[in-house]
Amino acid sequence: MNEELNKKLAEWCGFEYVTTEKVWKPDIDCDYGSKQHWVYLDGEESFFLPDFTTSLDDCFEYIVPKLDSYMLKENIWGVEHHCHVIMKGKSATASEETPAVALCRAVEKLIDEL
Repeated sequence: MNEELNKKLAEWCGFEYVTTEKVWKPDIDCDYGSKQHWVYLDGEESFFLPDFTTSLDDCFEYIVPKLDSYMLKENIWGVEHHCHVIMKGKSATASEETPAVALCRAVEKLIDEL
């Protein structure tokens, strides 16, 4: 479930999933067929995405700059995190067990509205 959310957020941030027709390794003279990978915003290629649902660092690097405003807070018992986000005049909230997932779920609600 978080893997699907991670992919949805990555595509919203501008990451692209691409397939290269043929990958040839000249050092071993071998054709590996097609290659599927992610292309980061800076053009770097990787088989892995940032893990938005577990890393606030990744969220703040790629997601937060696209928002107009955000607020993250922990309830007084420390068992739930709340997030409120605003973008393009729309707002959304979410409450989850971790701050990263709360932020991701709130942004997902915005994506679905826009």
